Parts: sequence; C-alpha cells; structure tokens
Amino acid sequence: MLVAAVTACAPDSVRRDPAFDAWTYRVGKECYPHPIGSAQVWDLMREAAFLDLTSRLYHRKIDAKEFTGWVNTFYPGNNKAAIDCIVARLPK
Repeated sequence: MLVAAVTACAPDSVRRDPAFDAWTYRVGKECYPHPIGSAQVWDLMREAAFLDLTSRLYHRKIDAKEFTGWVNTFYPGNNKAAIDCIVARLPK
C-alpha cells in the first residue's frame, strides 16, 4: 500500500520532461556499477516505483535524506555508493 502512495503522483507522470529523461540516462550510465538493493541503477531507471522516487528527488519534492530513507526501505542493501552517486548528479 505504501508503494502505491509513493508512486501515485510523480511530478512528471503525466507529461514528458526531456531534462529529467536526460538526467536519468546520465545517472544510469555514470552510477554503474553501484547497486541499489540487488539491482543496478541503470535497470532501476526503467522501474516505475524507482523512477517516481527519483523524479521526486530531481524535482525537489523530497530531499536527499528522504530519498535515502525511501531507497533503503524499499531496496534493502548497501546503497550508499549508488545514492551518493545519484545525489551528486542532481542539477544545482
């Protein structure tokens, strides 16, 4: 149920955002091979729930601390390197 609440209203879920799309592509390529949970960042960028979560981070709907909490809740594992990589690539 909580996943549904997180994925229900991504800022870009209705409209395309070329800047966000380019950013997710960049993150997927540059953050390889850091895993989140048992998956590679590149693969997660095609998963709706993770894409929604990163969209929220990118669009400043949540901060890095909230993003980290959600990632670690839904994708248990040693996620620090991947999270740090993603956050470091956020636009200024």
